[in-house]
Amino acid sequence: MRNNLLQYIAGFLGFIALFYGIFSLLSEYKFLEIKSLEVFILIFFGFFAITYAFTDRIMIEKPFALTFSVILFYLALFSPLPLTSKILLITGGIVETQLTSRRGIGGTLYIILGILTLLYFIYIHFIELSSTLSLIGIGLSSLIIVLGNRDRKVKAISYFAFPIGIPLIVYGINGFFPLSLNPIFIIVGLAIVLLNLIPSKGATSKDNGLKLDEKLCSDIQRNECKDVIEIYKKYMVYIPQHCLDKVVLCIVNQNDMQDFNLVVSNSLARSVAEKYIDKMSPEMVYSLAFLSNRKKELLELACNKGYKKACEQTKPVLDLKNWDPKVWVGKEIYNYNIVDIIGVGGTSYILKGEKDGNFYALKIPLINYLNNVMDLVGESSKLIELSTKSPYIVRLYAIYADQLDVKEILGGNSEIYYNKPPMLVIELMKGGSINDVINVKELVRSEYWRKIVFIATARIAEALETIHSEGYVHCDIKPQNILFNEKLPPNARLAHDNLKDGKIIVKLADLGSAVRAGAKPFSYTPAYVPFDLVKSTAFGGISPMADIYALGATVYKLLTGVPLNTNAMIEAIDKFDVSKDMRYLDNSLYNTRNLDLLRKYVDKNTYTFIAKMVDPDPNKRPTSKEVKEFFYSKI
Repeated sequence: MRNNLLQYIAGFLGFIALFYGIFSLLSEYKFLEIKSLEVFILIFFGFFAITYAFTDRIMIEKPFALTFSVILFYLALFSPLPLTSKILLITGGIVETQLTSRRGIGGTLYIILGILTLLYFIYIHFIELSSTLSLIGIGLSSLIIVLGNRDRKVKAISYFAFPIGIPLIVYGINGFFPLSLNPIFIIVGLAIVLLNLIPSKGATSKDNGLKLDEKLCSDIQRNECKDVIEIYKKYMVYIPQHCLDKVVLCIVNQNDMQDFNLVVSNSLARSVAEKYIDKMSPEMVYSLAFLSNRKKELLELACNKGYKKACEQTKPVLDLKNWDPKVWVGKEIYNYNIVDIIGVGGTSYILKGEKDGNFYALKIPLINYLNNVMDLVGESSKLIELSTKSPYIVRLYAIYADQLDVKEILGGNSEIYYNKPPMLVIELMKGGSINDVINVKELVRSEYWRKIVFIATARIAEALETIHSEGYVHCDIKPQNILFNEKLPPNARLAHDNLKDGKIIVKLADLGSAVRAGAKPFSYTPAYVPFDLVKSTAFGGISPMADIYALGATVYKLLTGVPLNTNAMIEAIDKFDVSKDMRYLDNSLYNTRNLDLLRKYVDKNTYTFIAKMVDPDPNKRPTSKEVKEFFYSKI
């Protein structure tokens, strides 16, 4: 802790000294005044303090190099020297800057600068005939290139060979004409450069690298954690990945975020660090998350460990007016793990949930339909029991709803809707709905399609018979609520046989829309309902005959491909829904339907029966038992 405090103080004062020194330096008009020397001393101590703050070590060479580079750049910019001299000063400043970076940071940029200055000084050398300054510039430029290439482990002797050898070669050429060549200097220069480039017999550069790797690994394994961390700081890019485990564990165990951030900035060390996530502090996991491709997972882990910043990052955007059901994916609601979004219906979100290895469909009402589920709470046990009484009703397993929670949600509390929404747990039907099958041409255009529709209608009528006998009305019969436990095969004959033999079961879904006969329904679909059902939403008196109309309209849609209820009827329903004015629901609108279109798809007897199912007068419609018996006779 004491060291950290000293580093913070040193860094704070160092930056102040550095910025003030540079500002003072640039504001000076006469460089040679004694005041400027004080400014350079201030800059030196600024670099000195910052170096200690970031490395936790007293490193005298870096402040000297950085301060000298500032002096060289300053002279290049403000002194009245010739252009070549200024460029020479800038080249020296670049070299000094490079010497402060042990890992050759920005190597590519430095190499480009080195090549540019090298070309410039070679050009000046030939123009001014063996200028000494140009030779010095050539040497410094080649040193820039070597220093910029340090990450590739060029041997240390390169720092001397290239700055001496290359100028000698250029001086030996001394112009473009053969007579001006000086072979002695060319040979000496080439010898110095080649001695560095040609590997020795004893070991290749690769061997040297291997020896360095082995030594570093040995030092890491042998030393205590404090020394191990210092080795890492000094040689981090040269330490092989297989030696980094002890380094990472040391840094994780010491719980120093400054050292940890240094580690995770290196991709090799970061990949090792991810193996020890369980040992990390929440803050370390949080820091690692932003550099990992497992960001979401690590942020959630840091949040679970109690790190508040991570919780703020993982918290989904909860907007009741623009709700995104995807916020529930990955969450646990009432012990059900939400694994996917199945779809969005007219009144509900349908989610896929998992519990104890089994999958379920979870139905969560849209905000505007929250009160509907509350109407089911008193009937929940009866509806759950009812779903078990027919093999052709989708099972209802549970209803979760709390009146106070619904009140809070409607009052704008998005957190409760996110954490404890009203929810129905329903049997998951993997085969989708018969409405999806309408688009499968191989089925719809086959001779078996009519029989497939008749089988489905008979089964749904049998489900309705059970529902009606228990005193309920389903209220929302439509193709989207006729589901298969397995997907129908595209082969029409096979699909027919599987349905007929019971290998694929068709069921009636959405028992959650059901109400007691005589009550007010709260859910319906305008394209399939009769006017008597729509009226009952306002005045009560719902009859089971409303389900018969909706089933007949469903059969019509499946056979013809178009809805039975016309746009004029749907517009009238919408107007009544707003105004509750009975005049909009005029029975003459039934005449806008095109029932005759059905004659193209079924025989006369079937046409007549379906026409009775969708009769405007509820009393003229057949019962669910009669519908069941009729369509079973057609299979």
